[in-house]
Amino acid sequence: MHDHRVWVSDIYSYMTTLSKNTHHVTPAAPLNSAPAKVVAKATSVIDQIQTHTSTLDPVVNREQLSQYRAFELLFVHVLLEVYAGDLEAVGVMEELEDCYKLFFSVKKEKEGKKGGKKRKVEDVEEEEDDEELKPIEVLVDILISFLVKSSGLLRSLSQEVFKVFCGQLTKKALDLILDVLSSKSGVAGAQELFEGEDENGDAMEVDAPAGEGDEEEGADEEGSDDSDSDDDEEESEEDEAATAAGEIDEELRLKIKAAMGKAAPETSDDGETSEEEDFMDDDQMGAFDDKLAEIFRQRKEIKTAARDMKQQVLHFKFRVVDLLEVFVTRASKSPLLVELVVPLSKLLETTGRTAEEADLHKRLEALAKNKLFKVKDVPTEEGGLNVERTVEVLEEVHAYARGASEASTVALCSGASLLLVRILSHCKEPTATSTAVATPTTTPKKSKKRKTEDSTTTTTTTIVPSTLSRVAKVYTTSLTDFMAPKTRLKPVLFLDLVARYPVHAWELVPAIVDLQKSAKPYPYIQSVAILERMVKQMPKKDEDLRLEQLRSVWPAFAGNVIDVLVANGGDSEVEEGGSGSNKVLNKERVKELVRDLVVIARRLNKVFGDDEKSKLWKKEPLEKALNVMCDSERFKTIPSLKKHSQSLVALISPSHS
Repeated sequence: MHDHRVWVSDIYSYMTTLSKNTHHVTPAAPLNSAPAKVVAKATSVIDQIQTHTSTLDPVVNREQLSQYRAFELLFVHVLLEVYAGDLEAVGVMEELEDCYKLFFSVKKEKEGKKGGKKRKVEDVEEEEDDEELKPIEVLVDILISFLVKSSGLLRSLSQEVFKVFCGQLTKKALDLILDVLSSKSGVAGAQELFEGEDENGDAMEVDAPAGEGDEEEGADEEGSDDSDSDDDEEESEEDEAATAAGEIDEELRLKIKAAMGKAAPETSDDGETSEEEDFMDDDQMGAFDDKLAEIFRQRKEIKTAARDMKQQVLHFKFRVVDLLEVFVTRASKSPLLVELVVPLSKLLETTGRTAEEADLHKRLEALAKNKLFKVKDVPTEEGGLNVERTVEVLEEVHAYARGASEASTVALCSGASLLLVRILSHCKEPTATSTAVATPTTTPKKSKKRKTEDSTTTTTTTIVPSTLSRVAKVYTTSLTDFMAPKTRLKPVLFLDLVARYPVHAWELVPAIVDLQKSAKPYPYIQSVAILERMVKQMPKKDEDLRLEQLRSVWPAFAGNVIDVLVANGGDSEVEEGGSGSNKVLNKERVKELVRDLVVIARRLNKVFGDDEKSKLWKKEPLEKALNVMCDSERFKTIPSLKKHSQSLVALISPSHS
């Protein structure tokens, strides 16, 4: 497409030659005046493109050449549709011509203003809000309309042309694509997407069957009104189908009553059926059977049409997902990549609710996990990235994760968060000063009933770049929510950060230790596991860098551990988190805690000095709390706990003792 002449251009040249040979060739179906004018204009534009591209250097003007040839393909293909008698193609051709003129006129204006700095996305968006659709937005709208067509050629053309222009998408153009995917599924989705597309009644190939008349349309409208009055936002497609079925059943009753004629039972205003009824003779019964068969045939056609509409909407969305995949893979450096993160995450949650969109959910999930979260190149400030907006999106992702009800949603948000952290890690820092990690004093809005803890600020001795502290602040807010009672957040959000970006994770250590003081059993154990993972994976080259930070927080960490062990040292069996204490753990969590402490102590023996480790770990009170707990009625029958406790004491004891 970029360097070679394609077959459709040869067909166009052949058609042009034949149309000029009026003495020997006569059109089988002459064009009317309106299509003829459109063809004349399109032919002129195609000739201009071909003349201009012949003067361009294929190496120096490679990008511009590919854009001109993409428009040439569009004009030629739509021109063939016009010749084939597609009335809608006439309107598309007019839009395409306007788009072409605007696109390259705007391009020339921009080329004339080269030399200035690249504008950031928010500056461009402010201008877009006050203007009509940009040429690229009109082009995307046209390409999306091609995806509905039955012609596989036009659908393929849409994707090929999109590959050329995807790097120039605007926020509105991206929204046009996302709006299709966020529309309803099934028949409701078909009406939302395709209604009004064709004024002549050819509603983008989702017409109702011949047996569906005005009465069925009225029933659909009533069903839609009933659906709109329902306040439940998570109403499923099955509920809508049931409502529609109720309308059709009432309509069926009326049709059968009309077919029976005088033999139909009379119904009074209060709903009672009269006992007096006329009986049909054989001829009337035969006619009734024919009418009844026709009624059921129409109902079957309606159901078949509805099923076909659902499939058409689903496949249409599949093709739109293909466009998004092209954008992600070919324009990953675009600042708009950031704007795709939150809408895609929300789409994954909504499409996962119904069985009808299960296949769409899988496609979107594959796009997110295998393409978006694994892009090789990411947007940069030099390329127009808005760093503040990226931080806002990161905050939105974390807020979405904090309100998620499914672990899979949190895992997805973690992947999105890591992508944004990766983007921010490539940005220039506003300052190069040391920063402090502070625990937020308020919890997220969804946790109004949770008690907030006093915030403390711990200043590390390491110089932390400002963008990393932005990341740490966002994660600290989520950490505060995670450590609060009745949290819905999952530890995967922090464990993934430890695995991929440990530098950012280490900024959270002071907040983790401080929040452990009032944490419930589950988040407390998980926070120890997070620290265990951080310490275990700490490279040897980072030991000196982390030493001062560990020295500053470890006595407080050891104190938290001692408080938990003391709370679990009683003889009576106590329910986890009960008896007015949130430090009482069940047996399995106590075993898990001691095992993690052994792993941490073994690794820190290579960091702490032999004489200082006993002091930092508060050996004597810790050993006493372990012995009391292991000898209690609750735990004395667990030999493995006693063994791990002895190992921990040995690890934190000076070697000469």
